[in-house]
Amino acid sequence: MEANSPDTDPLMTAVDTAANTPGVVAISNSYGGAEDGTITAADAHLNHPGIAVTASSGDSGYGVSWPASSPYVTAVGGTTLTKAAGTPRGWAEKAWSGAGSGCSAIEPKPSWQHDTACANRTVSDVSAVADPASGSASTTPTTAAAPVPSATS
Repeated sequence: MEANSPDTDPLMTAVDTAANTPGVVAISNSYGGAEDGTITAADAHLNHPGIAVTASSGDSGYGVSWPASSPYVTAVGGTTLTKAAGTPRGWAEKAWSGAGSGCSAIEPKPSWQHDTACANRTVSDVSAVADPASGSASTTPTTAAAPVPSATS
């Protein structure tokens, strides 16, 4: 499903259309914008119980973007993967400094988040390899990472 413009209303129409399509079990959102007082009204369009709704956290480093900050999505950040000889997996993984993250200025903390460092919604929830230095072929790293959790749900 694709919106006909990058504005909030068409994007939310696309999300709702996807959610109302029979057989859909996951919706991956790979766009983001600044949080402001107007976006919380659009949160309801991301609330689709029984459907995994993910959103990329962004590729601009520390800072929160919406819809990743919505309490109705799983916010997907990024990691850096490097070879690590002598380790059981053969790889080492750490948070990627280019992935969006932080504490929402306006979105409430979901009941399932229990960290104490942020009174509001904390971003990110999960991460997947996104650092282009890890060999990711994507030019929009967390866009590539966003569908990973929904593909495994």
